[in-house]
Amino acid sequence: MSDACCAHPEDEHTDVHDAEHGESVERLWDVDEIRGAALSGVLLVAGFLFSWAGQEGWSHGLSIAALLAGGATFVPGTLRALVKGRIGVGTLMTIAAVGAVLLGEVQEAAMLAFLYSISEGLEVNRPGSDGGSHSTEG
Repeated sequence: MSDACCAHPEDEHTDVHDAEHGESVERLWDVDEIRGAALSGVLLVAGFLFSWAGQEGWSHGLSIAALLAGGATFVPGTLRALVKGRIGVGTLMTIAAVGAVLLGEVQEAAMLAFLYSISEGLEVNRPGSDGGSHSTEG
């Protein structure tokens, strides 16, 4: 960061100072939801590749793992919010994922969890964010 933003010299710019100017303190990779989304995405792609190769057993197992990795970023907060009587977008996503699994569409549930975990990670890392989720309110 340059000293053009304020009267502070370059060497006085710290994470706290940057946060005062509304800049994100964390690197994107430091956000748990982003790491969960990345893991979910890798597992999801691997599952698609195994499906394409005709290995449905491996594909199904990797899709379940992708669903768990992506869902772990928002389902716990959603459940905590539900216990407190609050419903948010995380509740809708959890219900949609469970519904997809019940219909036998595990890959679609995993894709939903992957995409929503990216959304959660970007929301947590948004400049000016208090680090809380916009959807699970937990």
